[in-house]
Amino acid sequence: MAIFAWEPKFADRHPGLTPEWAQEVLTLEHQHKQCKNVEHINQDLARTHKAMVILGCSFADGQAAIPKEYFTQLTPLYHTEDNTYEYSSDNYTDTEIAELAIKFKLPVHWDKHHHKKLTACVYGTELYNSWGSQLGRKFNNDYTVINLADRGAGNNSAIQKIYRYPIDWQLCNEVMIVWSVCDYTRWSMLHSKNLQRQTLTGDNRTFWWLPEAPKSGATLNSMMSKEMYSPMFFLDQYLDNCTLLQMFCNQFKLSNIILMPAFSPLPENDPGMEWHYYLSQIANNSGKGIARKVKAKLLSHCAWDVAGHGNIAKMCMDKLDLNYPDWFHYVGTHAGSQNDWISACSHPTHQAQSWLTDKLYQHITENVL
Repeated sequence: MAIFAWEPKFADRHPGLTPEWAQEVLTLEHQHKQCKNVEHINQDLARTHKAMVILGCSFADGQAAIPKEYFTQLTPLYHTEDNTYEYSSDNYTDTEIAELAIKFKLPVHWDKHHHKKLTACVYGTELYNSWGSQLGRKFNNDYTVINLADRGAGNNSAIQKIYRYPIDWQLCNEVMIVWSVCDYTRWSMLHSKNLQRQTLTGDNRTFWWLPEAPKSGATLNSMMSKEMYSPMFFLDQYLDNCTLLQMFCNQFKLSNIILMPAFSPLPENDPGMEWHYYLSQIANNSGKGIARKVKAKLLSHCAWDVAGHGNIAKMCMDKLDLNYPDWFHYVGTHAGSQNDWISACSHPTHQAQSWLTDKLYQHITENVL
């Protein structure tokens, strides 16, 4: 995670970019990113003894969860190696970007890809406004929020993170897992770089599976897709993830799991996954009792239907009264909405994250705890 520090040349762009301003911004950034900092997490667990663990992809990492007031002025520029999204615009001067950074207390960096142009970074703000962080505040910070979500991540790396980072789980008496289940055709693995730095971001590498691999220009993704793409493969992976999650939760006095689909149905609810055929094959080969045990591992009883919308993406489309088969059909032809529910980069907005927080809090307090 990039460290923001004041540089003398900032003041050349605007007199308001002072060391005092930088210190205020740095303090705020540290507060916003505490849910990603292993050292802070372990210190806070010693206070709360209760963990709220957020799993998922960019929908859970808060991408685009920034107030409309400055999303209209800052547009996505590029994605850095630290997995933060920096925002700028070729239509704005360095002075104008500096004024936005001062007004909204945003860190600024030099955009090395655009001739040392000044850019404003909103990742800390996105994390603060993500539904996971908002949910923690709804519970009066009684839980230590641990945001293990990452942009572009699949379900594999989401579960692996629980076991791989040096988080002091033994301090917990209670664990609440909120898993924003990603599209099952993402197959992701952890990358060791950030594991060594102990910051919970930028740590996955994802294969994007293609049912029909291209005939030319073969890449590792396309080659693996051609050889391995199979509903059975994804079902096996999903079952393994559910089993690992259950095993993790079994060590605590009190644990709760909430499954919340991000932009696709849960695998057992997706006709394309041939789940019932999979179960029938197990029953034929190993008996109905084994098939029932396999089905029980799905954690279906933990699933939440996002207040009747089915998944987060469908909720956003329902709010806009959009009639598309799924999220991918929509984002393939549109770039955001005018009604504040879907961002220009095709993610739930600040308003959508806040709505989701309220409904999720209601579900947890009424049906889970």
